[in-house]
Amino acid sequence: MKIRTILSPALVAMLALSTAACGGGSDDEPAAAAAAEGGLTKVNLTSLAIGQVAPFVLAEKEGIFEDHGIDLEISFVEPAALVPTLMSGDADLIWGNPPALMAARANNVPIKSVTTVSTAGDDPSTFPIQVMVSPDSDIKTLEDLAGKKIATASLFQLPDLALMESLDQAGVDASSVEFVEIPFPNMGETLAAGRVDAIISTEPFVTILKGSGAAVPLVSVSEGLPATTPISALLASEKWISDNSDVVDEFRAAVDEATEYALAHDDEVRAVIPTITEVPEDLAGVISLAPMDTTDDAAGWDAWADLLVQVGVIDEKPDSADAFLAD
Repeated sequence: MKIRTILSPALVAMLALSTAACGGGSDDEPAAAAAAEGGLTKVNLTSLAIGQVAPFVLAEKEGIFEDHGIDLEISFVEPAALVPTLMSGDADLIWGNPPALMAARANNVPIKSVTTVSTAGDDPSTFPIQVMVSPDSDIKTLEDLAGKKIATASLFQLPDLALMESLDQAGVDASSVEFVEIPFPNMGETLAAGRVDAIISTEPFVTILKGSGAAVPLVSVSEGLPATTPISALLASEKWISDNSDVVDEFRAAVDEATEYALAHDDEVRAVIPTITEVPEDLAGVISLAPMDTTDDAAGWDAWADLLVQVGVIDEKPDSADAFLAD
């Protein structure tokens, strides 16, 4: 199933840095974490301003990272700045997703996942990324997407790749589907105008479109994926991981604790979302959130690598076992 060979700008940015040194400084300089006041170790996490980061902002506020000897500093940037921030050493960790990481490693970029932070989960209907169609559409099933035009925010990123996998599992030739790039905020009007047959939308737009009656969910992009399939992860340079093994261990333990706290305090997580995103309070209280899970599923990482080869994003499959820190 070879779909096309062009890459999205975000993925191109990742691959273009394949010859750059990770972690900042020369190979002779250790990428050691910086010391902070009070005996804490400063760790810089750079992310997109998305709701998924709210549990970490909450955990930092609750002192969870401090209890593990870490002064966590979270900063937000635009998508194109994520990888350069890591490469320059301005960030110790960045928010990322498995397909982009596996593509980078296939091109010899020495970064890996420190921990998974969200997975596909066991309820596709509540997954925040949904394929949506017009209310009067004749598309009623996954199989009906064969030969259709579907809007996605960026080609060869997790949403459309996950849908390709779901189509493949349903016996649908994904190469028959035409994916076109449309920004999330413009998808509703593009669907209404009939320029596409379906859209791959994400929260809060899924809830907005449903509420306005402009679109209805058809299927989640997580449909058919094992519940522990990694969706989001925190990435770092291999050098930083190697030079800061004790900090990494404490950080992973803190993330586990932060996840447990967030799962037990959903209202507090949702209260943070409007403070770091443009999502208003009323929407933050009802949108679907990505399933929080730090399980590092080897089969899930391997499946992403297989899919990238299958659709022609990379030529050779990287060793997925080296892409993440095992539990």
